[in-house]
Amino acid sequence: MRRGFLAPVQEGWLDGSFAALKVAARVTGEQHSNLPAIFFASVYQAGIDQFLLFEHGGKKEEIPPFVRERTRYVGLEKIVSYKKSTRPLFSAYLPEGWENSEQYDPVVRLSFFLDQLLDCMELGSSMLTMSGFPDARRLEGLLPLDLAIPINILLQSISVQSVAGPMPTSVVRADDVERFADLMTGELFGNYVRAQEIAEDANTPIAKGLASVVSAARKLVRQNKKLLRTEAATVGLLQATPKLIDAAFGKFPGAISEIATKLGLSYLESRRRIVIYDYGAGLRELMKAELRRMIIGSNEDFKTLEVRFEQILSELEAPSSKASTKPRQGK
Repeated sequence: MRRGFLAPVQEGWLDGSFAALKVAARVTGEQHSNLPAIFFASVYQAGIDQFLLFEHGGKKEEIPPFVRERTRYVGLEKIVSYKKSTRPLFSAYLPEGWENSEQYDPVVRLSFFLDQLLDCMELGSSMLTMSGFPDARRLEGLLPLDLAIPINILLQSISVQSVAGPMPTSVVRADDVERFADLMTGELFGNYVRAQEIAEDANTPIAKGLASVVSAARKLVRQNKKLLRTEAATVGLLQATPKLIDAAFGKFPGAISEIATKLGLSYLESRRRIVIYDYGAGLRELMKAELRRMIIGSNEDFKTLEVRFEQILSELEAPSSKASTKPRQGK
């Protein structure tokens, strides 16, 4: 079984993007696509057959039924970043208020990435992200050497590849979702999952493992052309090595070093790679295409849409008339 963890920050991105599409649909009068369904169906490309979600995060009612059946909810006790977030690690070196400074935005993104990486290592799962990979060039001059050196070693150890895999042609209609759920229980998908597992095996050269993935993907698409298409996706592979553990994880200051080193040793002993799937670029393009489609389909001029948009925003921001303004009395 291949697990994929969607961290609370990524669930928030997905919920916020879907909410934006809903607002655009109200403004234009056009129907919006089911963004969560599209995302989770796209994760199919990763050969994930069990989703791990934070039990207190996201809007669970918007998760497609075929995903709910394959979902396990994770409690706080399993979330490393809630017990030992990497934020204090950076706060010890950076100016007060760095988390809200535009200058240090690359460090904020790095902190989120590290939290998710440690969570996935603890859960033994792949990372599902829409935030991409930290850019070492944007971090230059923002971190002291004590942090910059181990961080750079970690980022340089991630092999980022573009891999062709099966993606859904459409998951907007209910019957598409049902057919997709049936497909996930078939033999061809099982073969694709096993090919992804080979790519995770540190004993298999990366090129050979990814070639197996592409071969299994092509067979899957050929047999399901009406439902699937082939599209490149961005995948990051991180292999636990003595250098990574000693020079990166082992050099992180404080308690994070102990946690990261312990998890790294576990991956080294089991000869597994940490796999990171980035869906950000694809979903952003989808958002643009959806907004463009709705604006064109509305046949309204931009000024009219702008006024309607402001009205809807005012409605969303206004307090409910049913909500009581009286303070609650203690018992």
